[in-house]
Amino acid sequence: RYTDIGEIKAIVDNIKLMLLKHPSIDQQMKIDVFFVNFGASSLDINVSAYMSVSSGVDFPSLRQELLLKIASI
Repeated sequence: RYTDIGEIKAIVDNIKLMLLKHPSIDQQMKIDVFFVNFGASSLDINVSAYMSVSSGVDFPSLRQELLLKIASI
């Protein structure tokens, strides 16, 4: 959404902050969040982080939780 261009830095910063605070994100590994491109009708953000998951954690559910948190930012 190009209408969010004025907020893109805050959005990127808030996504990174959320990942830094999330208990399932491996804080020993690099966490990257960058505005990378103007899409056809979007502002593209690249998110890279490692999850610390144990055998009892449902990976798809955790991924969904993180994506929904990102979408709400």
